[in-house]
Amino acid sequence: MSLVCSSPGESSLLETLHSVLDDVQDIFDYTTLYEPESRARELFCALGLRFLNMPVRRPLDKCHARPPPGCVRLRLFSAERRRAGFALDQADFRLERNGELDVDSVRAYWGIQRLRPCSSSTGMVFAPAREDRWSALALHNLTDGKQPLLNVIYLPTPEDATQSHFPPSRLARVARHAATNPALYVHAALAFYALPYLWVALLWLLSLMRWAVC
Repeated sequence: MSLVCSSPGESSLLETLHSVLDDVQDIFDYTTLYEPESRARELFCALGLRFLNMPVRRPLDKCHARPPPGCVRLRLFSAERRRAGFALDQADFRLERNGELDVDSVRAYWGIQRLRPCSSSTGMVFAPAREDRWSALALHNLTDGKQPLLNVIYLPTPEDATQSHFPPSRLARVARHAATNPALYVHAALAFYALPYLWVALLWLLSLMRWAVC
């Protein structure tokens, strides 16, 4: 076996590549939970959620498999109708690498300002330490370790864009997501215009990795 020394930059690139490949493999495995005719759609949604941070709405009147790996499903309730069990909407959101939830992206998706997590076991509403992010530990405790489904409470304010119109229209959701995620344009350009070059680079890196360990 030959020993190949690599620079810190190359090591970081290889680690990122391994992480991306692991994510893709996990997503492919996840799609096997669905019927064959639904797998292509779920693959597209899961890839967009993982790499473009595009939330996936899950209609309340249908049964769904668990969320994709590295994601959490939020079920939205209003403060007035929570005890009656009437949910307003639900969607899958991406978690950060450290397990945190970016609450700003959740608020932008639904067009609301105030959001509170609710314990799955007691039904108590909690005020998180940070308004913009909920930690992995908090998500674990609120769901009694049964993540990935979490109930959240919507507290209306005059500034809310949707004014209690749930679920929000697809156009409104996409517009808010694009406005709050500038990197989306860069990622979309890479996905649609640079994909052939990225694929060639990926194959080249894989062949280089095989050569390095031989």
